[in-house]
Amino acid sequence: MKKRLKHLLLMAFVILNQAQAIPFTGITESGSSARHIALGSIDGFSKGADSIFETPAALYRIKTYALNSFSSSILGDFVHYNNLAIAGKFKEGSWAIGICEVIHPNQPYTFFGQPMAHNRGGANYAEPQGIFDIKRSIIKAGYQYSPIETRHFGATINWYNDNMIDSVGRGWDIDLGVIQEWNNLEISCTLKNGLKNRIYSKTQTYNQEKQEYITTYPTEDLSRELNISAKYIWKRLFIMPQIEFKRKKIMPSIGLEYTPWFFKQMTLYAGSESSLMPDNSTKRRLSTGIGLNLGILTMYYAYKKSETPTTSLIENDQHHFSIEIIL
Repeated sequence: MKKRLKHLLLMAFVILNQAQAIPFTGITESGSSARHIALGSIDGFSKGADSIFETPAALYRIKTYALNSFSSSILGDFVHYNNLAIAGKFKEGSWAIGICEVIHPNQPYTFFGQPMAHNRGGANYAEPQGIFDIKRSIIKAGYQYSPIETRHFGATINWYNDNMIDSVGRGWDIDLGVIQEWNNLEISCTLKNGLKNRIYSKTQTYNQEKQEYITTYPTEDLSRELNISAKYIWKRLFIMPQIEFKRKKIMPSIGLEYTPWFFKQMTLYAGSESSLMPDNSTKRRLSTGIGLNLGILTMYYAYKKSETPTTSLIENDQHHFSIEIIL
């Protein structure tokens, strides 16, 4: 078992380090739900439709139908994150569809070559000509199949969309996942953006000096990522370690889930996540949360500690809420 695991980790490192990729800026890295965030962003062990954002193999846990909704603001109100997923179990397997989007609202824009204004201090600046929203989204459609009771396979096709004033980007890729169960242990393995496709964009900018629009066609590589996580069950405590291979980084995380014997409708969560920053550095972030089961409806709350001081203009501590409906 140890020898196979070493071979798997070595193969993963080789595959993911063939090329340095530019990420399609962290749409799903914000977390698929408050539960996911509270656990330290451990993938593969959700019981709801939000599994499609983590690993499609986990859709096997859905009994009939499920709906998940999550909305949050980060960086104050500078970034809005939303997702919605629905899933159902049928004779041939489980199917799911989900959409998640990141919106940067009310961004000022200028144009190239416009006259500069002067402020009271005498410095030059570009007068904003209006405002716009930056929108990036992913639509996922997934299928899961279990050839035997303890082994589960899943796949999703992902459609990427990028919209910003006169810039439009489109692309697609696939995710593949597998989960193997034993008595008190589960192993989840997910390959994201397995084809390592590109986002193809068309951008138009107006040149005031030439009095014409200039069209360019930039591209952005999708980042191929590998996630290996485990869940070990010890009485009422679930211990969930995880290793992510992302942008030439090896990122370990761990999550804990506990249901007290005296209140089975409540679940407590804690996590320590290795987060990848825009400059490709890593930060350790702590999180905690609670889930309250009310029959078919479950509500989740998560608190995520910022890696910067709370007085920072970059990012403060975050509070997240989400709901899950399972029929």
